[in-house]
Amino acid sequence: ADFQPKASVVTENYLYFTGSATDGTNGKVYRVDKTTLAYSIVFESASLSVTAIDALDDNNVLIGLSNGTYYSSEVSGFFTIGSDISASAISHIRMHDETNWLMAADAEIWVTNDAGITWIKTFTVNIDGTLTYGAWYDNLVGYIVHGSTIYRTIDSGTTWKRLYTNGTDEEALTMAINPYTPNMFMAAFTPSGTTSITIKGFV
Repeated sequence: ADFQPKASVVTENYLYFTGSATDGTNGKVYRVDKTTLAYSIVFESASLSVTAIDALDDNNVLIGLSNGTYYSSEVSGFFTIGSDISASAISHIRMHDETNWLMAADAEIWVTNDAGITWIKTFTVNIDGTLTYGAWYDNLVGYIVHGSTIYRTIDSGTTWKRLYTNGTDEEALTMAINPYTPNMFMAAFTPSGTTSITIKGFV
């Protein structure tokens, strides 16, 4: 009851999910065995929330933290810290393959093609102060939502095109894409000054 989930990813044998205590401390990554439903904590931070996760398989997992640091794993449950990209929060991660990754950090998109040795900032969204979330159809086509604006890439995150905006009176919460078509997706927003949630579908 005191744990607030943030993000999850499913691999062949495991469900990984991240989050933190409701007071923002003790960020953790849980690994759940899909067959036995046994679970274990494979990563823990004493004072930071684990805010983003993606995985290629059971072993190759990438996680982002609320202070802008990230950790990668090549063996299930053993994480090493990555290089600094000078961000204050990582809200979305995408592993295209073992060396090509993307991160949404604050209002910026960063990509690497050498497994995090070097990073290049490819895009900065127009609105500051809110987090950026994403969803992917494949390794080329993906979407990000930031504030009330949605962008699309068709080149793995190198360039982005704005598809939709509704001013600045909404804050994005998350988004999801139809796995059968790259042109149908949904996003959740919370209108400014309210606690309600609006779900919008796009085709």
